[in-house]
Amino acid sequence: MLTHSVDKSAGLGGGKRLLKQGDAMDFSDMSVDRRLPGEIHQGPVLYGECLGAALKKNDVLRLSR
Repeated sequence: MLTHSVDKSAGLGGGKRLLKQGDAMDFSDMSVDRRLPGEIHQGPVLYGECLGAALKKNDVLRLSR
């Protein structure tokens, strides 16, 4: 789950390095429909519950490319 990764780009890159030609990577993760305010994103409880680390769908797609 990307929401548990501190460096989401590196997490996706690590998965990509494991793929062989023709393979695909599927993942499921929590996403939000708008950017989160700093107090939610940086709050330790909501971050630990994955909400604070959730990305917008477009951000996930951009990172996965």
